[in-house]
Amino acid sequence: MQLEFSSTSDYLIGTVLTVCCVIGILGNIVSLYTFYKTKSKGNNSTYFKHVYLVISLVNLLLCAAMFPVIDSAFSFGRMGKIFTSSSLFCDIWTVIYGIILEISVFVVAQISVSRLFLLIKPNTNFYINCSWIAPLFYFFLTLTMKIVNSALKVNTFAFVPPLMACVYIALDGTVSEQGEPMLHLPNELLLAVIETIQTGFTVLPISLCSVLCLCLLQRSKQRTRQLGGSRKKQDKATITVLIFTTLYVICSVPIFVYNIFFWIWNLSVDRSEVYMANSKFLMSYLEVYSTNFLVNYSSVMVTRVFPVINCALNPCIYFWRMKSFKNFIVSNVVRITTAMSSSLFEH
Repeated sequence: MQLEFSSTSDYLIGTVLTVCCVIGILGNIVSLYTFYKTKSKGNNSTYFKHVYLVISLVNLLLCAAMFPVIDSAFSFGRMGKIFTSSSLFCDIWTVIYGIILEISVFVVAQISVSRLFLLIKPNTNFYINCSWIAPLFYFFLTLTMKIVNSALKVNTFAFVPPLMACVYIALDGTVSEQGEPMLHLPNELLLAVIETIQTGFTVLPISLCSVLCLCLLQRSKQRTRQLGGSRKKQDKATITVLIFTTLYVICSVPIFVYNIFFWIWNLSVDRSEVYMANSKFLMSYLEVYSTNFLVNYSSVMVTRVFPVINCALNPCIYFWRMKSFKNFIVSNVVRITTAMSSSLFEH
């Protein structure tokens, strides 16, 4: 089966991914160090600082996990050497990448819900350790579920060139005459439905929290004017979270929409057709990928490029919106440049 790939378009995607990953890795390393070193005033400030620490770590790992995808983008026919070198690496990468994505969703939801709760009950004091205990618990829960799925052979992993990566493949429990696991379209449909629900349960609640935060923020400003008080710092922090979550929603909505269209397409194709999966390759992963040039690239854009763009832009939001973050970086840059200038003059 011949797949419709454009080497020029693939190189462009690879270049965008490379630039975003480099910026994301460097930016989130700086963010990790800055959040770790800056001091917070108050219990809630420390809680949100720790949440941003976790977000920066997750974004850093997500960018680092993209390098095998970049290798596929710059390879002929998207057959990257890293993914195709070992089926074990394909399996491990799929699990790790899936966990990183789900944790990133969880922490964005955590900070969004936390800020909404603080707007509803301004006197709330968050338990600081919950900032990392909750994501850690979710990590072990997600890992356990993936291990159970693999042990029960509910799904397997396969390298799919149209997606430039290894992905989960749903099985129907049977094998071919060659002993390879078989895929049936209803299983693929079920997997598509599950992915759509997962995306909806992340994008929709986070979007709802953002809307509610915006409404409560406007009400809070009106009440503050009437009482003659000042909530400038709290309002600024809320706006920062709103910008942060809005960026996430913008980058995630295309995935949600894409999954819905993929689900609808699955409903329209011949149910009698059976697909064969190999644990290492899946060259014929649904006919839509071999016949539709747009789908080949929309899938990569929404599942690979947009999440990395989000990770690369987050440190920019921190620098733009957080005064302590900006001051810490600027002061350290000035200190380093001064020290370098002094050492040059001495020599």
